[in-house]
Amino acid sequence: MAKICINPKCEKEIPSSATFCSFCGTQQVENENLSEEEKLRIELIEANKTIVLLKKSLADAQAKVENDTPNEEIGLLKEQLSIAEDEQKNIEIQIAEKNKEIERLILKGNKKKKNGAWIFFLLVSIALGITAIYFYNESESWERNYYLVSREQSDNQDEIQTLRNEIDNLKRQNTNQQNENTILQNENANLQNEISDLKTKTPKEYRTTSNTYIYKQPQGETTDMYYYSDRTITIYTIRDGYGLTDFGWVLMYHLRNLE
Repeated sequence: MAKICINPKCEKEIPSSATFCSFCGTQQVENENLSEEEKLRIELIEANKTIVLLKKSLADAQAKVENDTPNEEIGLLKEQLSIAEDEQKNIEIQIAEKNKEIERLILKGNKKKKNGAWIFFLLVSIALGITAIYFYNESESWERNYYLVSREQSDNQDEIQTLRNEIDNLKRQNTNQQNENTILQNENANLQNEISDLKTKTPKEYRTTSNTYIYKQPQGETTDMYYYSDRTITIYTIRDGYGLTDFGWVLMYHLRNLE
């Protein structure tokens, strides 16, 4: 048995067991897997095939009528022609109905396409909305970051100003320390002058009774120098139990008067 290729541009006869058309290569899908439009097209192909066969039968019948054919056969052929004509009309009516059904399906498909276009437009609008929301959030995030950076810069400026104030305080303290050092230097100079004045007075000689350390000033720190025991030294003045020598102050109880 043979069947017609489902491709409307081919419509060649192929074996009923064929999966693909040997002429156009179209896959022959089972009827239950076909869409309504494809099923109608196959029915139209079958109907057209039937019309072709009927037209051929009519032509053969008319040829027989023109020949000298017995009356019995002529009557039988006329009946067949009448039946064939009626069947042809029915098939043409069916074809017209099928064509209308195909147009309806095509119109329905166009509506689906329009609906698909609307759905696509809606999806694009949603995507644009989401993108706008994203950029709006990004803008807010940028503003927040700008505010935080500005605030951090302001805090840094405050810290810099605090450090400048501390530097100014240190400079003032340094100036005060320098003033104090100047005062101490003046006091030291006065003390040296006083020592010089004391040395100009009449000195007295003493002898050390033991190793005697030399102090910078009365009741002050000792120096690295000292007088050995039983040495004669000159005392220029006495203050608070300390005697002034050429190199500094010594404790008087380590000395013995030579007079």
